[in-house]
Amino acid sequence: MHDAYSSFPLEFNNQTLKQITPSICKSYGLKYRFLSSSGNPFEKVSIGIDKNAFSFLSDLSTQRGLLLSNDTQGNLIFWKSGTGNNIASFKEGDLPFISCNSTFNYQSFYSHITGITSTTESKNSAKYTYENKYLTKMGILRNYNFIASDSKDSEIKQAVLAKAGQMFGECVSYELKVQGHKDRGGSLYEKNKLISLYSPNAMIYKETILLIKSLTMSHTINGDMTSFDLILPGSYTGEIPEVFPWEE
Repeated sequence: MHDAYSSFPLEFNNQTLKQITPSICKSYGLKYRFLSSSGNPFEKVSIGIDKNAFSFLSDLSTQRGLLLSNDTQGNLIFWKSGTGNNIASFKEGDLPFISCNSTFNYQSFYSHITGITSTTESKNSAKYTYENKYLTKMGILRNYNFIASDSKDSEIKQAVLAKAGQMFGECVSYELKVQGHKDRGGSLYEKNKLISLYSPNAMIYKETILLIKSLTMSHTINGDMTSFDLILPGSYTGEIPEVFPWEE
């Protein structure tokens, strides 16, 4: 009888994320879709039997500027962060705004992120450091270093910026609830779209563009309602904001 675990660890050489994904998903019984290009191939990556498939693919996605999430059927979706004009604007105190809550994870907010490529017998490692000036200008030093074992020397800067974008996506998020299910154009709200939000109670002190990471639509006794999970639009893509929503 075939043992599903006998093939682990799985190793991939000079393959793109789109080429790697079928083997991972087949082993774990997952389905997937790519809504964006998977980018350049990885020189060498591997996953052991004890590694979570979603975490493994999420890490690789981050390095290629992609978001990894699920659709309503539970299938994995690989996609680029949204661009273009915002589809709706919400202001605290004005309908259809209902409420907004912010979540901050300060321990995952670093002043410096340094990536280092692997050293081999034939070459020395390369490194790149991103400085989070929001913290350094306040004299706060909290460093994070990582080995970018699956990045080439020429890719180390992008790997670090992607890690910094991931940091911003994980350290702050917003849960917004509004009345209705449709944007200003009459279409149903969709993830990977941009909205504009002003909510001082959630520490959004100026009108800010945010990305819809996920959403839930519901029918309540008070009418239709949509709940958004929002993140900074550059999260996971290496596009670092110059000014943050909580800066007054």
